[in-house]
Amino acid sequence: MNKFFIFNIIIIFFLTIILELGARLFHLSDLMGAEEHLWIKKIKQNEYHALKPNSEGKIFTKKIYTDKFGYRVPNLNYKYVDEKESIFFIGDSTTFGNGVIEKNTFAGKIRTELVKYNIINSSVPGYNLPHYLYELNEIDKFKNISKAFYIYTLNDLSKISQEQEVNIEHAKIDKLRKINILNQINNFFRNKSYFYMWFKGTLTDPAARHFQYDYNAYKVKSNLIFLESSLIKIRNYFLQKGIKFQVIILPYEYQTRTGNCSSKFLKPQDVLVKVLDKLKINYSNYTNAFCDHPKSKALFYKFDPMHLSIKGHDFVYKLLKNDI
Repeated sequence: MNKFFIFNIIIIFFLTIILELGARLFHLSDLMGAEEHLWIKKIKQNEYHALKPNSEGKIFTKKIYTDKFGYRVPNLNYKYVDEKESIFFIGDSTTFGNGVIEKNTFAGKIRTELVKYNIINSSVPGYNLPHYLYELNEIDKFKNISKAFYIYTLNDLSKISQEQEVNIEHAKIDKLRKINILNQINNFFRNKSYFYMWFKGTLTDPAARHFQYDYNAYKVKSNLIFLESSLIKIRNYFLQKGIKFQVIILPYEYQTRTGNCSSKFLKPQDVLVKVLDKLKINYSNYTNAFCDHPKSKALFYKFDPMHLSIKGHDFVYKLLKNDI
């Protein structure tokens, strides 16, 4: 009995190794997770987090560096040139470039090509509209900002309202997260095992699941009121500073799938565009460009709702060059 048990354990062990090697060899998935030492609490009372200034670590397994403001830069001790004009980016983990080395992100590519500008990437993973309002005053620390881009992703309006209409989808995820053993397994393997990430992604389709949750946020009236009031504050800030301001709208991976590039699934963009038109805010909606791409799935991090792959960052970079 013991020999049979040991034999089965050995078989399972080697089978797991083979599956993991296969998943890595054929790049069936991507890894996630972030090193804890990178984070600080900026405002403790409302869980307002930030990246630790002058630090280095890994996010989604890729090395990242921050400057003295906690913003992503190509290397430690990176210096801005005061005499140069600056382009300021506002955004979340998509603009930050989770899972992609800095020089291959769209902000990094612009930094490399447009050397006459300082590129200031203030984006932080986990940020959304309330965070951006707090961050506006940080812009005063920089000189000669000529243009600011707000890279808008659909989850910028999520987790603001506690209405059941929004939470019903997220409740399914929270129920699983409350099972301690499953949560520990997920946290352990998400930044280590390609096979685990492939298996979980294939089984649960997180891109579809997250889209539905974030889509529901645009059905809540209080969210839409907050969206408009927040954009007014951001617009007015840049108007007062004499800085050109533009919103760039990016889609979710699920929206770009065959049959999903329709009004039924693009309602969040339609809602946002109406608000931007009303407020006379300059914007570019890249959603149709993604939808028209022959291999749109390849533009996203594998089994991820919105983060861009290296190809996705290059695609946005080429579009963004026309807006600078």
